[in-house]
Amino acid sequence: MISLKRAMKDDRSMKAVTGMSVKAFNVLLADFKQAYNELIAEENKGRKRIRNEGGGRRGKIKEPENKLLFALIYFKCYPTFDLMGVLFDMDRGRCNKWIHKRLAGALEKALGRKLLLPERKISSLEEFIRVFPDAERIMIDGTERPRRRPKDKDKQKDCYSGKKKKHTVKNITVCDKEKRIKLLSPTYGGSEHDYGITKKQSFPNHIPKWVEVYIDSGFEGMDKDYDHLKLFKPKRKPRGKPLPEDDKKRNTGLAGIRVIVEHAIGGIKRMNIVSHTYRNIKKGFEDQVMLVSAGLWNYHLSVK
Repeated sequence: MISLKRAMKDDRSMKAVTGMSVKAFNVLLADFKQAYNELIAEENKGRKRIRNEGGGRRGKIKEPENKLLFALIYFKCYPTFDLMGVLFDMDRGRCNKWIHKRLAGALEKALGRKLLLPERKISSLEEFIRVFPDAERIMIDGTERPRRRPKDKDKQKDCYSGKKKKHTVKNITVCDKEKRIKLLSPTYGGSEHDYGITKKQSFPNHIPKWVEVYIDSGFEGMDKDYDHLKLFKPKRKPRGKPLPEDDKKRNTGLAGIRVIVEHAIGGIKRMNIVSHTYRNIKKGFEDQVMLVSAGLWNYHLSVK
């Protein structure tokens, strides 16, 4: 069985297998333990107890720190359940159950306790100000991640990205100047356009007019549909003509600001579960792993 003591020998080893330092792991552990206990209490609510508390078969992973290690290794390294079974000396079906039924949910709960999960929806100006207090600028961008080709024909069509020439799923992210992901859209198939997803969300209607909003060319038409917004987007080259030098300089300046959201998305994708080809089949899990990975990135920024 994998050794937590060996993994925690130094920050380099810990970051290689979990994506976080030893200090960050220990700080998160207390919230994870409480979140896991709450999850078990919810799971057992209303059940008639047969044995006394603590009775019954002992699990392979007993200690909370090993449960957290199990979850983080899965998110960071994204091994198959067969490999997880070898690492933790258990059946692959048991590994599947641990991740899907308990540990991913406990990790999400723990990050939620620390108020590090991005919002999924903003429905009012007051809510926007709560999520982005004292915000002077925000950056909006879409991110795609590969997935296995679905068996269902309609889902194949929905998930096929003409841009990537493969089957993908997609989210819209909104981050602040500190690279924190503050808003994350639901997960859509790769055939959806970045701006098409954004129009389905209500948040652009509630962005204050004094907040600078930085977007890329994937949001063409947003300035016309939301003319109250203070939008900054790069100029496109005119067809058959070169881009004027002034516009080139302006685009370079905007790219220097927009790179913040690219770094934030790169931070989320430190977790291999959202950068390697997604292969899980549990309904809704592809959205949960993106939410948790964004929360782990925000957590990383909070303990630096």
